[in-house]
Amino acid sequence: MSADYIYFNVDKKVVDCTGNVALTYQDVRVYSDNMRIDVKYHILEAEGGVRLVSVAAGAGAQTAGSTTAAAQTADEAEALREEAEGAQAGSRKALHGDLLQMDLEYIQGMLLQTTGQVQRYWFQGAALDESAPLPKLRKGEFMEGEFDEPLTSVSARKMRMSPGDKYEAWSANVYIKDGKALTLPYYTNDTGKVTPGNWRLRNVKYSSNENFSLGVAVRYSEKQGNKGFFNVTYKDAGPRHFGVGMDQQFSLGKRTNALFSMDGIGTQTGAMNLTLNRFTRSMKSHSLNLRYDAQGQENLNYTINGRMGRSSFMGYVQGAWNHKTGYGMLSSNFSLNPPAKYHGKRRKLSHSMYYSLGYSDYQYGAPQTSAFAGVSLNRSGWTIGPKGSVSASMGGGYGLNASGDSRSNMAANVSYNYRFGKTSLFSTTYRYSQDQSGTTDTRTAQYVTTSFSFGPGLKWSARLSSSYNIDSGEFSSIQGTLNYTLSKKVRFATTATYDLETGHFSSSIYHLYYDFYGSAMNFHWYKESNNFIMDFISKSR
Repeated sequence: MSADYIYFNVDKKVVDCTGNVALTYQDVRVYSDNMRIDVKYHILEAEGGVRLVSVAAGAGAQTAGSTTAAAQTADEAEALREEAEGAQAGSRKALHGDLLQMDLEYIQGMLLQTTGQVQRYWFQGAALDESAPLPKLRKGEFMEGEFDEPLTSVSARKMRMSPGDKYEAWSANVYIKDGKALTLPYYTNDTGKVTPGNWRLRNVKYSSNENFSLGVAVRYSEKQGNKGFFNVTYKDAGPRHFGVGMDQQFSLGKRTNALFSMDGIGTQTGAMNLTLNRFTRSMKSHSLNLRYDAQGQENLNYTINGRMGRSSFMGYVQGAWNHKTGYGMLSSNFSLNPPAKYHGKRRKLSHSMYYSLGYSDYQYGAPQTSAFAGVSLNRSGWTIGPKGSVSASMGGGYGLNASGDSRSNMAANVSYNYRFGKTSLFSTTYRYSQDQSGTTDTRTAQYVTTSFSFGPGLKWSARLSSSYNIDSGEFSSIQGTLNYTLSKKVRFATTATYDLETGHFSSSIYHLYYDFYGSAMNFHWYKESNNFIMDFISKSR
């Protein structure tokens, strides 16, 4: 987390953040003016300009900006651009509101909007899926009130919390109970962070049908914000069993973090990466990634997120060039999301705009330049009965290339939600889409998707879904998911797909997740292929 001012009450295990607050927890990011966190009970409350972003959901909506261009052909790049453009219609990358109450342990909570009219949005999971109203959220022990008695505390500009009551603070002031204070550029209560010569187990993967791999790292630089690692990997498949790499962290000023890495040193598949991340006071974040490999391929990815007045925006530039062959591509995309407008008590109208510009030069075709622009609208808040609601969205765009060929798309969605009690939600959605290239190639599709989610949420939840293809008159498969929390450290999940055409399960996967002191141990069994996979990814650096 980072903010203009962070105050951590060590005795009460409560964090107060003020001014330009930014917090990252697993696949969820929270931005707000003020925030309080109960570290002991994993409770978060934020207020003022709250923006809740799902990194997991955003990855799907921004595929074209995150996919490595080195692995793309011209057709794949075009398909990724079309997918990103089509995703603009009705996609939700972030939630906006004025007050957030969230249980970090289960990643669920309620976002309250008071602009216009009061509206509550209940969400669950890292993808921020809408859910039925949850049971009463847990309350932290010291989430209300002030602390007058002298306590041990730490104030800072940036902090990192880890399992086991471990924390790190930058630009820190440490206060002891009798009032004495220490001012330090860096402070931590985790002795493992400054122990020299530590070997770290990075990852282990075993597959009954494929191979075994092991990765370890040894730290050669101890400076905070300037750590360095040598990485050694072993694989029991392929011509080369061992690989050597390097990671070097460093900082550029107070708000820019950087990472330089090398993979496959001394091999024909070796590559170098440089990543820069910067977060500014104006709520803008920048990310730049440069990659160069031994095959002569050069890649560039630049992403920016931020606000313009009351509107949020996202943009990226992606480029690839092979200096040995002389072929490459360059594309840029930008989307703008103005604030929603309210009509009446609950009806809300929002829209977003999308622009892209691209250039490609591949070996099997002439160089091409293309441009595309689109807009999407979303309307929510129609109430049907005491428990039903309707929302609708539509979007479309038009583009041209330098040869004069046109391309257009449009999509429309209408969704109906009905709540059963407090913990169950029935949803059905009609979707129509049309894509046209030139004057003759037109593709249309119509689907109806239905889902039913139920379960108390805190302990377990389940979901069933299926879709009907109106054009072909056929039902697709039925998918079911079940998540069950056995304890704070153990979670079980299963996903099964039943093919209605063949009358058999086409896939069934069972997962078991174990939290090993902040690192993830995952066990997966793919029943149809009888493939058992175990992987362990360490978060300790």
